[in-house]
Amino acid sequence: MRLNVADLYYIPNFQFDNGNIRDKYLIVLTDSVNDRLLLTLPTSVPGHLEKNQSGCISCENSQFNCYRFLQGEVVTDEATQFFFPLDTHLYGEWIGDWSANALQLDYNVDGVDYEFKGQIKKEIFENILLCFIGSSKVKRKFKPRLQKILDSL
Repeated sequence: MRLNVADLYYIPNFQFDNGNIRDKYLIVLTDSVNDRLLLTLPTSVPGHLEKNQSGCISCENSQFNCYRFLQGEVVTDEATQFFFPLDTHLYGEWIGDWSANALQLDYNVDGVDYEFKGQIKKEIFENILLCFIGSSKVKRKFKPRLQKILDSL
């Protein structure tokens, strides 16, 4: 895995910290700093959201925030043209701080341990970062790293 900013991967049999295993997508949000990356694991669990609304969805009254990709919306660059098969959500509170080395050791065979799906389109990725930087659900310690990536785009 190369684990560059805005990379999208599909990992069959992704193992969570609690030992659970599920097929998951993974989006790299930041560069590696001292072997640490900020990642988000998209989910297709539908919520109480308005249908057909993509992008940043935020409600400060209920302290809710997510970024939604609509089913069939192409989210990666022209080389790969990937889209999610279902409406898919990124939740700010689920951003994780992961070891790049551990991910590369655990998922090291392309096409077997993971599938590279492409790089998220620049405009979409910028909107994801803006959504998370402005969210009260994202840990404060993560926001400067997200802002640094946004400033470098």
